[in-house]
Amino acid sequence: MPTPNWFLALLGFGHDLGLLVREALHKSANNLRLANDKADDLTIKKLTRGNPTMAAKFAELKNADSSDGE
Repeated sequence: MPTPNWFLALLGFGHDLGLLVREALHKSANNLRLANDKADDLTIKKLTRGNPTMAAKFAELKNADSSDGE
């Protein structure tokens, strides 16, 4: 008995879907790797540069530390 055409089409869709899922997972993993690399490169200086609020907070901490040491 020959295989019905609908069954062959279903197998083809399953294969195509598997390729799409694999490609999407690969892209997702790549995006996560890139985001992790960027997060590893962050420093306090880079996060606070040009931010007057954070500069004031760090100045307060520095002043508090110097007054504690007296």
